[in-house]
Order: sequence, then C-alpha cells, then structure tokens
Amino acid sequence: MLRKKSITSYAIIVMLAAVFILSVNAIAQTKDNKFTSKESGDKKPILQKKQIKKTVKRQEGLSSSLELSRKIAELEGELTRTKTASLAKQQDEDKLHNKIRMLTESIKGIQAVVIEKNTELVALKDAHEKYNDVITCYRTGLSAWDNQLRIRALTGQDRLTISTELRSVISRCPSI
Repeated sequence: MLRKKSITSYAIIVMLAAVFILSVNAIAQTKDNKFTSKESGDKKPILQKKQIKKTVKRQEGLSSSLELSRKIAELEGELTRTKTASLAKQQDEDKLHNKIRMLTESIKGIQAVVIEKNTELVALKDAHEKYNDVITCYRTGLSAWDNQLRIRALTGQDRLTISTELRSVISRCPSI
C-alpha cells in the first residue's frame, strides 16, 4: 500500500515541477513578448521592417477595398434600378401586348360583322333591282292605263278593254 501512495505522490511532484518549469519559461520573455536567442536576435529588425511594409500595403489595400466596396454598392444600386426599370418596361410591354391582342380579336369580330352586312347588302341590292324592275313595269302599265282613260269620249266597252289591258300588263310584270 505504501508503494501505491508513493507512486502517486511522485507523479504529483513531477507534474508540479513541469507546471513550474513551463510557467518560468513563459515569464522569461523579452520586452516584445518573444523568446530571445542569439540566432534570432539578428533577424528581428529585418522582420520588423518587412512587417512595417506589409502594414503599409495593407492600409493601401484597405483603402482600395473601401473603394471597391463603394463601387460594388454603386453597381448594386444601378443593378436594382436597372432591374426595376426592366420590370416596369416588361409590364408595359405586357399591357400593350394584351391591348393589341384584344384589339385584334375585336377587329376579327368587326370583320365578321362587315362580311355579314356585306352579304345582306348584296341581297338588298339584288332585291332593290328586282323591286325596281317591278315598279318600272307597274308604272308603265299604270301610265298607259291613265293615258287611255284621259280620252274623253270613252264608252263602257272601251273602258273594259283598257282595264283588261292593264291586267295583262300587270300579269307580265315580275312577281315580288
């Protein structure tokens, strides 16, 4: 039993010693918070100069990145304006296309009505010519009948003959 306790106590002592050694190494730093050695002492100033140059370049890079971010913001704004203008233009084109489609459909409907009315007009024109012929025929028959009746010395037989002739002229006229 003593051996188990002594092994654990030795382990605790070794761990405490390691902790103390590491803490001493951590405290023993230079004023730049770096370990000093003979080899690295010569190289430090060169590294610092390079670091200074790098920081200067980074500052220029930062200013150029600010300019780039501004340009990106401007381009994004222009892109959104262009997109909204494009959408508005597309909507206007869609409205015009719908109006054109509706007008085309109404024109087709009007053309159908015009064709229908044109056929009616042709039929009416034919009927007009037919009625004109009928009216002309009746007019000639009636004017001949009227001329014969105006003669003053007509007998009953003459009047009967005139009315028979009127009927024969009217029967020769085309029917309505």
